[in-house]
Amino acid sequence: MASPELGVFALSRYADRLSREGSFKQAAVLYSRTLKAKSDSFLYEYDLSQVYKHLASFLYSQRNYKQAMRKYKKAVQINEFLFDCDDRIGFCLINLGEYGQTIEFFQKEISYGTDPPQSYIYIYIYIGL
Repeated sequence: MASPELGVFALSRYADRLSREGSFKQAAVLYSRTLKAKSDSFLYEYDLSQVYKHLASFLYSQRNYKQAMRKYKKAVQINEFLFDCDDRIGFCLINLGEYGQTIEFFQKEISYGTDPPQSYIYIYIYIGL
């Protein structure tokens, strides 16, 4: 009999596959189930943070910006090396009309040095600095 941990792992991987194939709604359902049934002993921090990130991306695509922002923040809380989540949080804030906080997240993304010109462009275009 398969262990529950293996079931959670398989569920997460199947959701990844669905997401890559463009079945985002189905993937989001499976990511949500993964989070509800997670086993800390088997879903490593990287995997868990990716699940939150993928779910956040789906929520963002559905224009559910508050929920998406919460999931992105949870992903970063679990794995601080998910650099692209900070600019996504910035986009959520822009869409919610909270421009003042947006700068903080784009500047954080810039501080990582991963793609500074792109983050500067976001600041100028969306916030007008």
